[in-house]
Amino acid sequence: MIFSSVPVEFSCAKTLKEIIKDSIVSIVFLPINPIIIRKCNKIYGFTTNFDYKRFTLSLYFYGSYGNDIFNANLLQQENTYSSTNVRKDSYYQAWSEDNPGNIYPRLGFRLREPSDRQVEDGSFLRLGSITLGYRLPIGHGSFIRNLSISVTGRNLFTLTEYKGYSPDVNSFAADPMRIGIDWGGYPSTRSFAFGVNMAF
Repeated sequence: MIFSSVPVEFSCAKTLKEIIKDSIVSIVFLPINPIIIRKCNKIYGFTTNFDYKRFTLSLYFYGSYGNDIFNANLLQQENTYSSTNVRKDSYYQAWSEDNPGNIYPRLGFRLREPSDRQVEDGSFLRLGSITLGYRLPIGHGSFIRNLSISVTGRNLFTLTEYKGYSPDVNSFAADPMRIGIDWGGYPSTRSFAFGVNMAF
């Protein structure tokens, strides 16, 4: 069962009761202990434009901070009990009698229950798009008043400590009760586009 509510501004709640009252978390209830997922994130974005002679440059950044992501994919990707591929660290840094300080479960251990091991910081900064344009010179008497070309790149890089494919997850977009859960979330596509703008 998952309890969730509308995100609000970030605040440091002192008790579980205050956290629920302030509506800043999702709580995944387990048989023993609840997993608390902070969802009191601040979302931001900004655009910068430059002009130099005939060149133009536009950059759009966006991101969030202060929120957690429950990376449910790790239940499979770190599960060395199964016959599927696993993360490298979960194999080479698994707990053993010779390496008792390793943080990953021993090889062959079956991961079945979620835990706070799958809760990660979801803060990120992403270059959403960058566009470089150039205005071509137009001769006098031409029927074309303006001619420019441009190239645009989207989702070129992301700064984050999140281990999943993308911190901008949207696994359960139609269900507000499951905000902040990454289960098979597909990463944002990196794309490039070339454009021509003409005015007569």
